Amino acid sequence: MALSDFLSQYQHAVDKHGALSGSRLTAEKAVERALVQLGKRINYGERPLEKEWDVLIILDACRADLFAEFAPRHPVYDEFETTTSIYSCASTSSEWFRKAFGSANDPELSKIHYLSANLFSDCVDPNRFHEMTELWRFVAEDEKHCDPAEVTAEALRANRESDAERLVIHYIPPHAPFLHCPEKYELENPVWGGDSHQVWLGLQSGEFDRAEVWDDYGQNLITVLDEVDTLLTHLSGTIAITADHANGLGELGVYGHPGYSPVPAVKRVPWVTAVGQGQSYSVSDLDALMDRNEGSNTEEQLEALGYL
Repeated sequence: MALSDFLSQYQHAVDKHGALSGSRLTAEKAVERALVQLGKRINYGERPLEKEWDVLIILDACRADLFAEFAPRHPVYDEFETTTSIYSCASTSSEWFRKAFGSANDPELSKIHYLSANLFSDCVDPNRFHEMTELWRFVAEDEKHCDPAEVTAEALRANRESDAERLVIHYIPPHAPFLHCPEKYELENPVWGGDSHQVWLGLQSGEFDRAEVWDDYGQNLITVLDEVDTLLTHLSGTIAITADHANGLGELGVYGHPGYSPVPAVKRVPWVTAVGQGQSYSVSDLDALMDRNEGSNTEEQLEALGYL
């Protein structure tokens, strides 16, 4: 970001929130930028290919402590064999795709069928995988994200039809906007960020209540755990559940998930394992998919995820 842009945002913050709050917000953004520069030089965290799994489920932007608090409220929790946490190798999705898979060797990637609802899958060469199914390219024009249930159906279809040795299934939730209240955390003339970043900016500026945001964040996780439950029922082998990154809630002044942030709260994610039950399912079980148009609204998805 150019200095002139940063100064313009500072003035916007002061005009909207007053001199004291606006200056604090700008100072925190300045610290965030400095931490990002540090994070580009100091990297830590684990890559998923360093671990054992047959199926890897990505719950985008899921904090480890969020998972620890809310996942036990869902019946699928009883199916988990181990629940722990790790530090991700990245703090935002585009960085994660490049670090987790872009630097991997071709024999490793050639075993993987990757199904992604996250449009930053285009940060890696799809031809290096056994197959890459970019579900975000088929979102209907009146939608901003893949329906999690459709991601599940496509994953089950791939499990039936693909001869890949490993399967990765990348959901958007619990990443904001939250499915059960998608318009709740909209801000008028936000100073920074797009749709999904408004909840964190509003929390940072004091416009939203932390406990309420936390509960909605947790509910968004519970919603996608319905899909995890279905996958554990029908898929076989060792299934791992994790996230590409987390979200800062004010730790060291960081809110949301800026790229290359070294702040632990933005990188600490769950690592859960389970054994799939492998129950049978029919092709007709997968035929409830909606008609979708390829490449219809990439810009709207980017804005909804907070990157425009």
